[in-house]
Amino acid sequence: TLDGALGFAGPALVRIHTPSPSRHGYPSRHTLEQARLAIRCRAFPLFRYDPEGEGVFGSRITLEGNPDPGADWALDEQGRPLTPAAWACTETRFAGHFAPIAEEDAEPLAIDQWLGLDARARERKTPALEVGESESTRISPALARCCESLAHAWQTLQELSGHVTPFTGRVNREAEQRVADEHQAELDRLQAEHAARLEELQQGLQGEIAGQIRERLLVLAGYK
Repeated sequence: TLDGALGFAGPALVRIHTPSPSRHGYPSRHTLEQARLAIRCRAFPLFRYDPEGEGVFGSRITLEGNPDPGADWALDEQGRPLTPAAWACTETRFAGHFAPIAEEDAEPLAIDQWLGLDARARERKTPALEVGESESTRISPALARCCESLAHAWQTLQELSGHVTPFTGRVNREAEQRVADEHQAELDRLQAEHAARLEELQQGLQGEIAGQIRERLLVLAGYK
């Protein structure tokens, strides 16, 4: 927080996003909404590093205040990923980076999916932003590169803070496999116990039946 930075005994760096209605191009009544949207879209994510915090470097970084800090993107009310392009299209200073999809354009693809492609696959797609239920708009190459840069910056923060690391997937897979192995071992043990008990009951039942038959034969033979 700002109070924490001002009260810190050493050097402190504070980066603040202050939207300007007149320069950025949106109604002044939407100032707070624009600031929140910049955070939600990962354009200006929140993070704080406290060098005096407990633990190691990563545990001193917090992404508190960002929606879904473990995810690549937060989602809007319709469940669509909120990329920096979704924030940029709400300010007229970025108007030149959006245009209708033209017939000669390659197949439009949502910018969040486009960012997940390699360079070769991107050549056959046009990064686009869905602005309505079915209408899409083309995103300029410059803005697409900016979205990619901001996505990388957000991923770096996730890794530094420990929310997502290159080893997260492997650790999760190993944990899932360990739980599955333990579960299977417990099933095998229960099945073995059940089989042993069933065999014991069958042997006891067979012995009881054999005894009853013997007694019956003795009676029929006149020994009892």
